[in-house]
Amino acid sequence: MDSKRKLLFFKLIMAGISTFFGLALVEVFLQISTPEMMMTIQKVENTKLIYDHIPNFKGESAGWNFRYNSIGLRGPEAAVKSSKKRILFIGDSITDGRPAEDDTFSWIVEKLLVNDGFDVETLNAGVTGFNSNQILENLKIRIPQLEPDIVVYGFCLNDILEPGSVDETGGLKNTSLPSLGQLLRRSKIIQGLGRAIQNKFIQSGKKPPIGDYANYGQRVQAQFSESEKVEPLLATLSEMVEVSNQSNIPFVIVLFPLSTQYLGDDRKPQELVRQTVEGAGGIVIDLYDSLEKAGGAMAYVPNDPVHPHDQGHHAVAAEIAAALKAQILSKASADTSVSTS
Repeated sequence: MDSKRKLLFFKLIMAGISTFFGLALVEVFLQISTPEMMMTIQKVENTKLIYDHIPNFKGESAGWNFRYNSIGLRGPEAAVKSSKKRILFIGDSITDGRPAEDDTFSWIVEKLLVNDGFDVETLNAGVTGFNSNQILENLKIRIPQLEPDIVVYGFCLNDILEPGSVDETGGLKNTSLPSLGQLLRRSKIIQGLGRAIQNKFIQSGKKPPIGDYANYGQRVQAQFSESEKVEPLLATLSEMVEVSNQSNIPFVIVLFPLSTQYLGDDRKPQELVRQTVEGAGGIVIDLYDSLEKAGGAMAYVPNDPVHPHDQGHHAVAAEIAAALKAQILSKASADTSVSTS
């Protein structure tokens, strides 16, 4: 190798080293400057729940404000049961909500209904990471405790998955050893680059070929092709309706699509859930069309195929409020008028 080639090779090596250390410094800065999410849950003695929100927890972190009352509901203390129609929202992190408490769809539903003249209040009993079995147990606890007039379950297809395990501090933990891909995905630089690339694909109506986004929907939906997994889920949903009916409470299930379903994934699992819930006597609200009008896959948090963003939550709330008015509240008001006359 002549001296010119050696010099070029040396420059390339030095440029590579400089780039590596430059990116490493940026990564360290981003990791330090980005606040970690607070853990708002703790282990509980109830082995069916596994964990629940920490009572009386308050805090702010990573742009979120957290407030859970003395019984672990998101928001202020629940008022003493009154003549107001009490709507209890149950579910997982989608129901638990957005960074700002008043941007969660349960809160927006209350505001919309009150503005339309209905005397209602909403309570948010969503818990991040809960699956359908935990949500059923939560429902059994909350009905006698809170005496709701209506139950609304924000259902996502990933509610079929096994519940997350928690460590002694209450933090959700991964039971498997982290892969190289999982470690790389913790990089703030890679996360930012991944979001940018994924958004370009989504904006053109194509499923991104990279990251969990690419196959998350299929991994979740694959559970619905396995009878040993889907049959217990459907039985759990039927039991939820039965538990509500036993207390003369209308049960409403709200079907949240995965964002990947706007990019080609199958919608049959939701139809299976619809048939089961309606067959048991429940009411079904399918959000596919309303979220499609709000942007489809673009109505979701970047790099997240499950959670709608703020505007998505407002679209969801409008759909739920309209359905509750048409199918339950207006009928209840008419029945009351007839009985009093």
